Amino acid sequence: MEKTIGRYLKEMKKLILATLCSLLATFSMGQNLANFTQVGPVKFPDNPSVQTTGMGRISHMVYHPTDSNVLFAVSSSGGVFKTSNEGASWRPISDGLPPTYCASLAINPQNPNIMYLGTGDANYDVNYYRGGMGVWKTVDGGNSWFQSTNGIGNKLVSYVLITPGSTSTLIAACSDGIYKSTNAGATWVKKTTVNISYRDLKYQPKSNTILYAASNTHFYRSYNNGDSWIQSNINTNITCAGIKIAVCPKDTSQLFCVVWKGGSSPFGGVYKSTNNGASFTLQVDTPNILGYASDGSSMNGQGSYNLAIISDPTDADVLYVGAINIWKSTNKGTSFVLKSPWAYGVHADKHG
Repeated sequence: MEKTIGRYLKEMKKLILATLCSLLATFSMGQNLANFTQVGPVKFPDNPSVQTTGMGRISHMVYHPTDSNVLFAVSSSGGVFKTSNEGASWRPISDGLPPTYCASLAINPQNPNIMYLGTGDANYDVNYYRGGMGVWKTVDGGNSWFQSTNGIGNKLVSYVLITPGSTSTLIAACSDGIYKSTNAGATWVKKTTVNISYRDLKYQPKSNTILYAASNTHFYRSYNNGDSWIQSNINTNITCAGIKIAVCPKDTSQLFCVVWKGGSSPFGGVYKSTNNGASFTLQVDTPNILGYASDGSSMNGQGSYNLAIISDPTDADVLYVGAINIWKSTNKGTSFVLKSPWAYGVHADKHG
């Protein structure tokens, strides 16, 4: 039955492609425009493997600052989508952009019609980044967009943050450094001296001056809203190959990092800092919660591609780590229990 369905889908695809080619040929010979009716995407057939079927990769999700019914989804290759009914239905708001990958979105809390889009695909490892077109800005809720990238150029922008209390000040983590704008994105100035791709960027909760950033290999902190940066060593005994940061809204005295190091023992550990990232203490590095096995026994994973960590905003003891599976800790990261196996739960690639 599955083979029959597969052959049917292949034949339908050939027919659709042939029809489109015929129409394109007709357009090239005449002046008239034709009307098109959307015929897809359609619901995928059931995946014959155990893995949950997906239709696209989401890089970032952002809530409207005052309306919890409104949510924005930034997709790697499909643009930006908006829902006004908590995800029951979605509509694209970035179809006017040139073809580009999308990575992150920042919304002005005082005027939510103003948004900044970081472009490029931030989820591939250092050798396979899909370049972007810098920062794009909308002032009408996504009806139109214009490039706002003077000083950054056309490159990957993994994250864009708006400084709390100063909506004209922006910080951007890019493929060659961290940039800052003090005029709502009109111009940008590079603030880092290390030319490396920065994969994460977070404000310390309740602060407009303390920032944390990470490349695949190092952690950085700033105490002057991104004007200068200090490198921290998470663990001098290992070589980090992927780092993600979790700030703690409930207890701002602590923050956490999850580390991927690859190799035969790939889990680099979960670490905690109580001094704003100046130093870290190992919480746990076994079993391998970044691998495929539901008990952490497999020495595999892909943490340089998909890796995420977040602190529960209402409980400072609770952490979630996502890589292949989703794991939960209720003791500040000293141990974890499985919450969603990749084969029968949420799709295997969790990006943060």
